[in-house]
Amino acid sequence: MMIGIGLAIPAKALDPQKLISQFTHTSWTAKDGVPGPVRAIAQTTDGYLWLGTETGLYRFDGLHFIAWEPSSGEQILGSAVWSLCTSKDGSLWIGFSSGGISQLRNGQWKNYSHADGVPDGGILSIVEDGNGSIWAGGQYGLSKLESGSWRHVGAESGYPAPGAQVLFVDRRRTLWVATDGLDFGLSKDSVRRNTILSLAHNAKSFVATRESVGQVWMMAEAPDGNVWIADTSGRTVRPIMSRGKWEGGIKVGAEPLCVLFDRERSLWIGRDQKGLRRVVDVEQPEGAVLDQLWSRESLSSDRVYSALEDREGNLWFGTAVGLDRFRENKVLPYSNGEGLVPDQKLAVASTPDGSVWLASYTGDTVQRFRQGRITTSKLPAYSKADTTRILSLYADVNSHVWVGGSFRLAEGAEGNVSFIRVPDIENGAMVHAIARDAGGDLWITVWGGDKGGGVLRLRDGHWTDFRNRVHLPQYRCRVLYGDPLGRLWLGFEDGEVAVHENDEFHVYSSQDGLPGGKVLAITRDRAGNFWIGSEGGLSRFDHGHFITLTKKNGLPGNSVSGIVEDDKGFLWLAGALAILRVSPEELGKALLSPFYRMQGASFDATDGLRGLPRQREPFPTATRSTDGRLWFSTTEGVAVIDPRRLPKNIVPPPVTIEALKADDRALIPSSGLRLGPRTRNLQFEYAALSLSAPEHVQFRYKLEGYDDDWRGPVTAREVAYTNLPPRNYRFRVIACNNDGVWNEGGASLDFSVAPAWYQTNWFRILCFVSLVFIVWVIYRLRVLRISRALGARFDERLAERTRMARDLHDTFLQTIQGSKLVADDALELSADPMRMRRAIEQLSVWLAQAMQEGRAALNSLRTPTTQTSDLAEALRRATGDGLIPSSMAVTLSVIGDAKEMHPIVRDEIYRIGYEAIRNASTHSGASRLEIELRYARDLTLRVEDNGTGFDPAIVDRGKDGHFGLQGMRERAARIGGKLTLGSSPSSGTEIKLIVPGGIIFRKMTPVRRSLFARIRTLFR
Repeated sequence: MMIGIGLAIPAKALDPQKLISQFTHTSWTAKDGVPGPVRAIAQTTDGYLWLGTETGLYRFDGLHFIAWEPSSGEQILGSAVWSLCTSKDGSLWIGFSSGGISQLRNGQWKNYSHADGVPDGGILSIVEDGNGSIWAGGQYGLSKLESGSWRHVGAESGYPAPGAQVLFVDRRRTLWVATDGLDFGLSKDSVRRNTILSLAHNAKSFVATRESVGQVWMMAEAPDGNVWIADTSGRTVRPIMSRGKWEGGIKVGAEPLCVLFDRERSLWIGRDQKGLRRVVDVEQPEGAVLDQLWSRESLSSDRVYSALEDREGNLWFGTAVGLDRFRENKVLPYSNGEGLVPDQKLAVASTPDGSVWLASYTGDTVQRFRQGRITTSKLPAYSKADTTRILSLYADVNSHVWVGGSFRLAEGAEGNVSFIRVPDIENGAMVHAIARDAGGDLWITVWGGDKGGGVLRLRDGHWTDFRNRVHLPQYRCRVLYGDPLGRLWLGFEDGEVAVHENDEFHVYSSQDGLPGGKVLAITRDRAGNFWIGSEGGLSRFDHGHFITLTKKNGLPGNSVSGIVEDDKGFLWLAGALAILRVSPEELGKALLSPFYRMQGASFDATDGLRGLPRQREPFPTATRSTDGRLWFSTTEGVAVIDPRRLPKNIVPPPVTIEALKADDRALIPSSGLRLGPRTRNLQFEYAALSLSAPEHVQFRYKLEGYDDDWRGPVTAREVAYTNLPPRNYRFRVIACNNDGVWNEGGASLDFSVAPAWYQTNWFRILCFVSLVFIVWVIYRLRVLRISRALGARFDERLAERTRMARDLHDTFLQTIQGSKLVADDALELSADPMRMRRAIEQLSVWLAQAMQEGRAALNSLRTPTTQTSDLAEALRRATGDGLIPSSMAVTLSVIGDAKEMHPIVRDEIYRIGYEAIRNASTHSGASRLEIELRYARDLTLRVEDNGTGFDPAIVDRGKDGHFGLQGMRERAARIGGKLTLGSSPSSGTEIKLIVPGGIIFRKMTPVRRSLFARIRTLFR
């Protein structure tokens, strides 16, 4: 565990002026996770509370109890724990009923048995002396741990008794031991046979105190340095060797089992079957105040075994069935147990003489609280049939109290209450509100009579009824307020507000900004602002208009029934869910921005508030007394807050990282932890050991190396991270207590996440190098492809030029050459007309042939790719453009469904086919020409004639000066096809071309096409 320890700042203890019942009390039993009896309580330096019970050792963080077991596999010496002790090195020492002692330090568990020198039998008490040595006492001996070894302490050290009951070390570092098993002869009472021995700091031998005692369960040191014992046999709690004011001790009426002095000098005594008792200031026995608490008053059990005051000043008591905590609170509650009348509907008001007046709604009682005392007055009987109901309470500047209700009006002065006759009020009318204006006139509102509701005024002994003179809202008016400017404010149940000024009434409604709902309170602060509390929120009056704040602005509920101002100008609001203290600055921000949420201090049950602030009659529900204290009526009585003396917990909480889980695998959170590669989920569990109000502890956390800033504050005690990249981290967590005091040091845990092989630096370098290499290879392949494409394009142009040269040489040029010879011959014999005519006719034939051969050359270049994409149709046109002699019969057959072909490949096939058709028509002398185009897995083109055929030597090598066959073979090879030529003089010639479908056909399977498309895209 990684722990952050705050400075040990003393916290304020429980106020001795309060009753036990007025502290915040919480109890836990087996249903909460702690089985009783709790025989020992200790707090270690890390802030945890440890409990020794009959069923084992328990750890408590303020919220959860954990049954402690060693994590490293050590054996627990027993189940029942009788004693606990914390030492300065942070160790927890555990004494077992079955014998043996265990030491728990930094999570490590170590056992000591009788063989190691520990006293035999149950261990009743363990302490640490001023030198850091551990002492243990039990039924059968006293031992001391020095330099890692236990040794028995006996007569050689001045300790002759065979056993020890209780050990205690005082502030002077003196060791006190209550002996057991030896009669020291100090009393004739056989029960009081034991005594108390003391060992001064660095002394070698014990010294007798000459005190005779029987059974002693516990010792404690008083503020004056005297050591007190819980003497069971005498049923007293008394100091040792004291012959003064407490010589006889304090009779507690039962066997005392535990004793404790808190930091405010109060003595707390746990008794057997008699609950808890407190003695305030034992240094003044004549004025000592005795107070007690029983199980019927919420104590977990009347049998109290153990006691502890923790580092924050909270008091803990272990009982027969569980655990109890008492802590200081900010709210001082009063209810039936503190002397108030048993009524949950009270009105409160204060007078200048320091009195606070309480009126009971359902009864006829008015109580006065003054100088710590409560006096009660009852209204006289109004009539035999009257059922008294007090609806309003008002205290004026003359320290008189006025009460209104079903009896109409009554006045109280000097403890006497008498009815005031109001002549204009008819039977059945009730007084709902009372107030004086700045001129001293008394105003009341009535409702329920024949005349309806309205307002009356008492001036100079005469009553004036305004019910028939002015028009006011016809709803109950339960709130009246006279401001210092002479105006009177009236609040109605429909949410309207009326103001009386200069003998006129002005009514404000929702059209003026009021939120609606019953008006519950009206007041003016020292800055001159008028505030209206209603069921719709808190409204401020500003130049004839109202601005309202609601729950969205931070109010504890929309309803506000009480508004009071403290000496520093803070407003205290009695909300529906809590009491809120808010500064004028925060109020101003919220009034300017409807979405602003005010930051203030909220007081609820965790601060000692019993019940909730009342939101109904009788009114008022809040007041400020002359001593500055604020009084609020609640559903469980009255709550009092002193803004000048709010107790504050100034102890920063120790912070610890309790657990760590990596992919749901629990790990020990030790610094330097190295997590394996591919760790996906990491969960931290942490705690802050503030035991006063752990539910109000807040945390902020940060994962250095991942988070840019602190997260929070949050109340959750765990946080998870996912998919953290491999690197070094530090998880930090800090916390604040219930009063916002932060432990800035907090706790931290250093760890690292190991990289997977693909997350290492060498792998990244390899990937980078590989990427660079691949890019280079792609670049080189691209350059090579471009180079080859250009070369192929140039080669194709060259081949085409070569073919054209061949065609022109073999046909067109030879024809032209022949024509030239004919012309030359005719010119030599121009005198012979017949010969000239034959020469001209021959020349015409040769020129016609030249035109035919030129047209054929052009067709071989243009027709296939520009005119059609249908190969069969292109071949059919090639046989019908005058290329085929009339004596040759031509058949063209297409077998199979035509398929889409690549244009370049199709063009090459066409040129091969065209060349074959031309050769057959020109050289074969055939009468029949068959052309077959077959679409199957592959494409097959067959051209066959029945002519004279080729010479086999020409088939193999070609004819000198002719390049037709050679060009066909070159084209077939270029498109990956296979060209075969078969010829004989008797059977003619067959030219057959087979082109693989994977090359020529464009429709392929989607997977292969996608793959090839990607490859083509890569190299384009």
